Parts: sequence; C-alpha cells; structure tokens
Amino acid sequence: MKIKLTRKQSAPPNLAARALSEGQFRPKVEKNPKAYSRKQKHPKGSVMEHQLPFSVPAGEDEQDNS
Repeated sequence: MKIKLTRKQSAPPNLAARALSEGQFRPKVEKNPKAYSRKQKHPKGSVMEHQLPFSVPAGEDEQDNS
C-alpha cells in the first residue's frame, strides 16, 4: 500500500534569480534628505532621574527653614 504525499514538492533552485539578486544588479538607494523621518527615541534609563546635565541652584523650597 502506497501513501500519497500531500505536501508540495520543493522547487529546484532558480539560478537566474540568484544571479540577479547579487549586488551588481541591485539599484543603489540613496536617502532623500527632504523626506520625513521620525526622530530616534532616547533609550529609557540612560540618564538617572537625579542627574541633570546642568547645575541647579538650591532654591528656598529645597532649603530647610527650621
């Protein structure tokens, strides 16, 4: 008793398509400087909350008046 194969037969390798996918035939894509692009987000946790890139003078609210 022979069991029928239900899966597809794999196609032979397409040598012409592989040759066309090489770098010689690929178009060179240059980024358009006028095109809209999203700005990169800052990674979370890169700067601690209590560190600031500038010095903050102590105000009256932060000093203890007792």
